[in-house]
Amino acid sequence: MINIKNNARIFWGGLIFVFLLTLLPRALYPVTWPMQWYERSVQFWDALLTGDLKDTYQQYHPGVTTMWIAGLGIRGYALVQGWSGSDLLNFPPHPLGVTHHPVYAGVIALNLVIAACVSLIYVLLTRLTNWPVAFCAGCFLALDPFYIAESQNLHIDALLATFMFVSALFILCYVQQQKRQYLIFSGIFAGLSFLTKTPSIFLFPYTFCALTVVYLFSGRWGNKSAIWQSRLHPSPCTCQQPLNVAVLLPALGRAARSFGIWLLVVCIIFILLWPAMWVDPIGTLSKVFYYTFFWSETPHGNPTFFAGQLTFEDPGVLYYLAALVWHATTITLPLYGISAVCLLRCLKKYGTDDKFIGWVLLYAVGFLILMSLMAKKTLRYLVPIYVALDVLVGWTAVYVAQSIGYIMLKGRIAQKLKSTSWIPFAVSVLLILLQAGVVFRSHPYYGSHHNLLLGGGQVAQHVLPLGDKCEGVDLAARVLNEYPGAEQWRVGVDERCDAIFKRDFVGETCAIDDPSVGYRVFAINHVQRELHADQWRDILSNYQVTEPFWSVAFEGVPYAWIYQTYVSDPSLFPIQIPLNAQLGDQIHLLGYQMNTLSVGNPLTVTLYWQAEGHVPQDYNVFVHGMSEAGQLVAQHDGVPVDGTRPLGSWYDREIIKDVHILYPPQDTLAHIHTVFVGMYDWTTGIRARAVDAAGIWLAEDRIELAIPE
Repeated sequence: MINIKNNARIFWGGLIFVFLLTLLPRALYPVTWPMQWYERSVQFWDALLTGDLKDTYQQYHPGVTTMWIAGLGIRGYALVQGWSGSDLLNFPPHPLGVTHHPVYAGVIALNLVIAACVSLIYVLLTRLTNWPVAFCAGCFLALDPFYIAESQNLHIDALLATFMFVSALFILCYVQQQKRQYLIFSGIFAGLSFLTKTPSIFLFPYTFCALTVVYLFSGRWGNKSAIWQSRLHPSPCTCQQPLNVAVLLPALGRAARSFGIWLLVVCIIFILLWPAMWVDPIGTLSKVFYYTFFWSETPHGNPTFFAGQLTFEDPGVLYYLAALVWHATTITLPLYGISAVCLLRCLKKYGTDDKFIGWVLLYAVGFLILMSLMAKKTLRYLVPIYVALDVLVGWTAVYVAQSIGYIMLKGRIAQKLKSTSWIPFAVSVLLILLQAGVVFRSHPYYGSHHNLLLGGGQVAQHVLPLGDKCEGVDLAARVLNEYPGAEQWRVGVDERCDAIFKRDFVGETCAIDDPSVGYRVFAINHVQRELHADQWRDILSNYQVTEPFWSVAFEGVPYAWIYQTYVSDPSLFPIQIPLNAQLGDQIHLLGYQMNTLSVGNPLTVTLYWQAEGHVPQDYNVFVHGMSEAGQLVAQHDGVPVDGTRPLGSWYDREIIKDVHILYPPQDTLAHIHTVFVGMYDWTTGIRARAVDAAGIWLAEDRIELAIPE
């Protein structure tokens, strides 16, 4: 039997492994879609560096820790790039093929802190229980797909969940070992939690409850189990003293005193790390409390999708319960159910070593109740619950592994094996590997994972909103980038996803209802929730009779798709006289329309162009009206479509309707005999080579158009 105290190599190896397993999936490919916390982080540091401390208040959440940490990463990126502070809010276009970005720097800075805190959770769990539980819990924390997805965002919820749980574990360490440094560290992380987001107020009742219980009953839970210790040798319970008034009042007094120390540390951290509190404490706190209470009573301003219905009201607690089971994995969901049985048996029969896990379960249930009471509900608010449940799952995995090892030890199989001590370890590792296999199949879009035991995404799309992180929209940008000339294109994207799209797209990102765009990108989340539907509902209904230009699906569900807005089928245009002549290597004049010649009216020539791929040349179109003697009597030159569609903006196979009007002098109108069309490089005057439909070169590189009689 291995003793962790005598084997530092196992401890440190586990610590490094948990840190890397937490960091890498989150940092390798950040897919953050919102930009508000990026902008707030930049503005927070601007206010800090200019001494305008009052402006370090950016939002009531308050999100201060996110702005400190992400802002530091962003400033470091700016320093490396040689940017000034103003460049961070107006940064240069994202170059094609470049994967780094100031937003990514902020996300990676957050993930370094999260990975360090998960490693700290691993360390604290070795204090509270044993190394196998700590290691398994750390691995399940690192491999939680919902937790990973939220950690990939430059946001506040993943950081909140991490700080809150570290604070709770420090309190449990204090309950177990009665060392004041644990109480102080719990207060430090609670202060960081309050600086992150106001739901951390849950730590107030939780901490006071834990402190009260520790003083009412014996606080020490007995010695920790050795690694893979048999369940047949529990430590004795030390809670022997009966509860009465003589015990109650002094216990409550000691609990209140410890809580006061904890609260003092919280306040110090809260004030020390938020400069706005130094100059305007009353104004800052009043805004925090006002908006906190407002949103606790006010549902989300955008519609919520649940069970196939849209609502602007509170969807109720079932919304969160459904999210908890659908975002669990095929490994963790069964372990949720097993954990309840294991916990009851452990607490009933086997002493006090594992009583901490009851407090972990209380943490998850209590926070779920708090969030369910809030009128404003969003799935990311559940991250603190997942963190606690992952620790519960890690403990359950070890318990199950030990039980299997015990059964095999007593069974006939033990007679065929020289040793069975490796069996619990092997079972635990197998569960972790299975979890990794389930989770990494969703890389890097971990938010697209839904429990396969419940039908995966194909069933979840009828129950919960999908694509909350705009998964796949960045892929749409990269697909369009592959086409030559994409730098000149205009693409329409809904405002919910335009931030993540424009960071990758090399062209211009426009509103989704902009009539001048060549492509429109749709994402499942804004379609499912009908966000800003007045801008795109009619457009999408017209598109749905055709196949999308491109789409990407996760778990069999389309998450993002592109529709081509322009027409490439010549049969849909009223081409009066077909030609199929060619200019240069890529440009085709499909045909034209022209009104009949009459005295006093201009001659309108409508040309129908089509290009194959991107045209790198900057050509102008010329339309010349010639007399029977070959004299130029009228002309119209210029960029196609009245100067609005230069050739670089043409999409592949797009048909361009290009109207030119000739205004010849009145006395020569009747003498226009022929119209010639062509293109030329306006910088050199050299015409594009012109050939007819048979491939025969046309003299003077111009195409003759017959005037209708």
